Amino acid sequence: MAGPARRSSAHVPPELGFATKPRLAERRICRILPGLPDGLVWVTTDEVYGRDGAFRAFLERHGLPYAVAVQANQAAPRPSRFQPMGAVMMLLICSGVRAAS
Repeated sequence: MAGPARRSSAHVPPELGFATKPRLAERRICRILPGLPDGLVWVTTDEVYGRDGAFRAFLERHGLPYAVAVQANQAAPRPSRFQPMGAVMMLLICSGVRAAS
């Protein structure tokens, strides 16, 4: 099953167009953003979202701190140049949280 028949069987309205995962996430975040507590929300994602510069810019415009995974060969901005990242980077950003001993 393909195209319109598949959309119909899944009850997808005809006026709803295609959207990538990052665009869908932006729509969802916009819906819940008014109810989120200021300063207490972080966004973490896998590389599907991490490689999408528009998604990261969306988070920044809305004041949402984030930590994203990126592909090993993705260029990351540096103060003086772009340089490839040597490996997938995982950031853990903690504010006032201590690891259990």
